Amino acid sequence: MHTSTPKRGVPFIRTAALGILGLFCAAGAHAQALRVTAANASNSAVYDVTFSGSGGSITTLNSDANQHVSFRSLAFIPNTGSGKIDLLVSDASRGEIVRYADATGAASLVFGATSGPGPAYPDGISVDAAGNLFVASSASGNTKPAELWVFPRDPALPAGAGFLAPRLVDASFGGRAVQSLEETLVARTTSNAAAAGDLLVLAGNPAVVLVYSAASVQSVIDGAGPISPVRALIGSAQFPAGVAPGGMDFWPADSSLLITTANGTILRYSFTPTSAIRGADFANGLGNGKFKVKTGMQGGLPYAFVANNNGGEILKFGAPPTAGGSNPPLARVTSGVQRPQGLVASNLAARNAATCLESAGGCDLFGHVLKHSVAGLPAVSGYLIEDVCIVPKDPRVVQFGTCTGHSLPVAQVCAGYGDAVIPDHMCGGSGSTGSGFALIKSTSNSLDTAKGALIANEAFSESLLSGPNAPCPQTVLGWAPAAGEGSIVEGNAMLELTSTCGSSKALSRGLSVWGVGLVLNEAALPGKNASDARVKFAVSKYDAVSATVAAATIQPAFRSVLSACINASRTYLDKKKYANAAAQLVSCDGLVGSNESAFSASAANPNPSGEIRGRFANLYLAINTRILGNPPLGAWPLP
Repeated sequence: MHTSTPKRGVPFIRTAALGILGLFCAAGAHAQALRVTAANASNSAVYDVTFSGSGGSITTLNSDANQHVSFRSLAFIPNTGSGKIDLLVSDASRGEIVRYADATGAASLVFGATSGPGPAYPDGISVDAAGNLFVASSASGNTKPAELWVFPRDPALPAGAGFLAPRLVDASFGGRAVQSLEETLVARTTSNAAAAGDLLVLAGNPAVVLVYSAASVQSVIDGAGPISPVRALIGSAQFPAGVAPGGMDFWPADSSLLITTANGTILRYSFTPTSAIRGADFANGLGNGKFKVKTGMQGGLPYAFVANNNGGEILKFGAPPTAGGSNPPLARVTSGVQRPQGLVASNLAARNAATCLESAGGCDLFGHVLKHSVAGLPAVSGYLIEDVCIVPKDPRVVQFGTCTGHSLPVAQVCAGYGDAVIPDHMCGGSGSTGSGFALIKSTSNSLDTAKGALIANEAFSESLLSGPNAPCPQTVLGWAPAAGEGSIVEGNAMLELTSTCGSSKALSRGLSVWGVGLVLNEAALPGKNASDARVKFAVSKYDAVSATVAAATIQPAFRSVLSACINASRTYLDKKKYANAAAQLVSCDGLVGSNESAFSASAANPNPSGEIRGRFANLYLAINTRILGNPPLGAWPLP
């Protein structure tokens, strides 16, 4: 296929309009519920925050609050050893970082300052996509100087299960007389503020936001010495005089940066490629003691959450008025909230893989976003962990006005989402901007390598991006294997795998990485006209499924039978007998479904029958609906 690799000579330029951030959803909660978790510095209680109307409540998570002194910062981390989402918490007063397995119960010690070199006063913790833990450390009076540390993930353990000894990232800060650090933040996406995977650090005295490149941070993780920031994103002169910042996070709608201050003002900065611009305050008049701020989206709408240390409340904010003016909190939660300083919002969700079986009703971890129903297996063990990134505007549309001629590496819009490339015939086309899409990353120790499984996947882009979303099959479902899950004949190109409609549906051999809310960009397909382009698109899919059959581990006799079936369908297509070509694919799918024993798993393709059947269903839609104009099917396989 001509779009299997990025287009040659097409640079990807940062743009502030790239605004992308994770959609935060609570594991086990109702549809599209944000999981907001906080911690009290006064009594070390850790709790989930539930907002209801203008108020809300908390649910305490930890059973060992009396074993700690002053919790200051929180970070969720997916643990692929247990298949759960753990919670990391810093106790600044005791110089400890602890882990709550599955975010509940009693904590285990990750690090104690008395055990050796490391952050003496840990605060401002964050975790990157690889599972490395970043920690800011400082205390007033220079008794514990400002230092930036990283705990590299332990490669001998499953991702998220443990760390190596801490390594010093920086203690000189480019020659700046930094006395206190407040927050660390890993950029999930490329924007004018930072590149995907870069580390942002907020200093409180003097007030400054520093950026460390992902490459230089990786050098420290690999064993090099301390590094310096590549630049000051926001210099001290760009802060209001006398301000004391406390926390920061990106605003999902446009990648502007929100910074809380001790005087009750939430600052907001936007960025050009060369400068930071302070805009109208996000909110003000909130009193003293505002600390950490975290952001997320729910039902396509952005929200911000602030821990009010002195006021004893967790605040929820919506978007400020476009015409300016005050932006009062939408809700306040106060009961059980005492000097809250730790705050986190997360989209990570986890389930037992068995809940995804078709016989169990299938699983939908985020709630009406992406449902999986696994057929062909009587039982399955293990887990499924999922993560979501929202792209409000496809950067190709922002930069070039079109996706045609421009492929998009997913790593440039979602750090840690693998090496797949979205080809130019798939383009963001959802949400209020008309060019948004989402990426969903699925991690499983069983479902991505389950031979004989046929996984039906159903995506609801309207749940992620509010607005006039195009119907299926104009809106398509993209899929690509993640690292360690084999390969496909298209190389690193994400597949357009849409098979049936209702919402957007696809059949796959595993879960891996999904593109939701993309539309088929027919202008990028080769052909003399739209009709010719659709036929040639189908031809490319015949080539791909034939190559998949040739590369798979299949008993030779059955491979010959299956190849003959595919060739017969292809011959019908070449003769423009499109209905016959589609009908023949139903027969080919039936052959695969009744001959699973003829297939064997391999490192390149752990579930060849599942992949081939998914390609048949996708090719059927390409012929039956795109070429013939028939209504799309609602389900596959056909009887």
